[in-house]
Amino acid sequence: MSTPVLTPNHLHAYQRRAVEHVLENPRCALWLDMGLGKTASVLTAIAELMDQWSVGRTLIVGPKRVVERTWPTEIGRWSHTAHLTHHVIAPSRKRNLAAAIEEAAGSTADAHLVSRDNVASFVHAHSETRGRWPYDMLVIDEASSFKTPASQRVKALRRVAQRFDRVVELSGTPAPNGYHDLWSQLCLLDQGERLGRTVTAFRNRWFTQDYSGFGYRPRPGATEEIDALVADICMSMLADDYLSLPDHVENTITVSLPRARVREYRELEREFLLETEEGVVAAMSAGALSGKLRQFTGGAIYGEDDAVVPIHDLKLDALESVVAEACGPVVVAYQFRHEVDRIRKRFPGAREIGERGALDAYERGALPMLLAHPASAGHGLNELIHVTEATVWFSLPWSLEEFMQMNRRVLRQGRTRPVFTHYLVAAGTIDETLVRRLAEKDQTQAGLLRAVRADMEGRQ
Repeated sequence: MSTPVLTPNHLHAYQRRAVEHVLENPRCALWLDMGLGKTASVLTAIAELMDQWSVGRTLIVGPKRVVERTWPTEIGRWSHTAHLTHHVIAPSRKRNLAAAIEEAAGSTADAHLVSRDNVASFVHAHSETRGRWPYDMLVIDEASSFKTPASQRVKALRRVAQRFDRVVELSGTPAPNGYHDLWSQLCLLDQGERLGRTVTAFRNRWFTQDYSGFGYRPRPGATEEIDALVADICMSMLADDYLSLPDHVENTITVSLPRARVREYRELEREFLLETEEGVVAAMSAGALSGKLRQFTGGAIYGEDDAVVPIHDLKLDALESVVAEACGPVVVAYQFRHEVDRIRKRFPGAREIGERGALDAYERGALPMLLAHPASAGHGLNELIHVTEATVWFSLPWSLEEFMQMNRRVLRQGRTRPVFTHYLVAAGTIDETLVRRLAEKDQTQAGLLRAVRADMEGRQ
């Protein structure tokens, strides 16, 4: 372990307020914007609670990369937390998940860390044994990934939430698709005391269902009522209010489709069906159509039997221009697998973020291009902050949370140079709709489908 370089004196005043919030509220949430140091704040609270003998062992749940890299790294960076021991519960080449869980049962570490993808199996394994529950405190990192009531991870934690003396939730985007996302997260804290015992009661009280059936809209005054009910245990902070962030230069790079490709795009848009020399591409629903349209603007589309149908190379050409002008490594965000294959064919030096050794090589400056899907790369990648010259969105997501998390990997405290973000946008297509909706922070799936329909009607 490296020698800690940070002391409690390095904590910002707002971080100390976050620490006090955790100490004073046994079951609480820190809704702190990305870059505000949630991990360090909670570790400080854990260390103080252990010094007071209020907590014996903590269970930390979060995205895989976060629990395996971010938390262990952060523990070792601070002089007042470096003494905390930790054990990551994860399968490996030598052991499966069951063996990893069994091994952890014999660990006396101060903190056990488990991926959110494995938490249901972890809880089930502990439920099978009738021994004493070994954890006093639960920390749920990126708690917005526990927003779906029917998910196995939520059901698992709800079964054991009462067994913890303390529960802390961390999120920079607690309601990425709107207030409807809050029920499960609050229920893990107070078992329904504030927002209702069931999600049905929550919906009936404060929401009306969207006409498309994809979501729920808050009734007049609902958001204010919900804010007031959760204010005592949920602390919220925005980065702009507390940090001096580097300049953020956003650049939309427009590519124009040839007339023949425009006709094909309009045909796919109108008929949900596109016939090319390579085969037939069909979209069976409005949701599937939005995916097909995004694939089309990227230059290829999945056809029959998932065969890749090439369309154009315009975004690859635009990406080549960005790379040529960049003064350092770039991160390229993609949405579809065929985009990775086509980018790597054009740029042989590019590697995916999940490849062994890729992230370390990028951090050393030895890798010119890192390919990242925002769903898996948006959390815990603080290594990107100093190395990245630019972030390039080859294709855009409909998820506001993924979009914000990805951009904030570089746009954060500690960065001294300007941050450049480039959006590759096909003119007159769904790309323009996505850019607009993301800017408006209204990027739910229902909102996207409404916008796609409006775009189509406007061109007819």
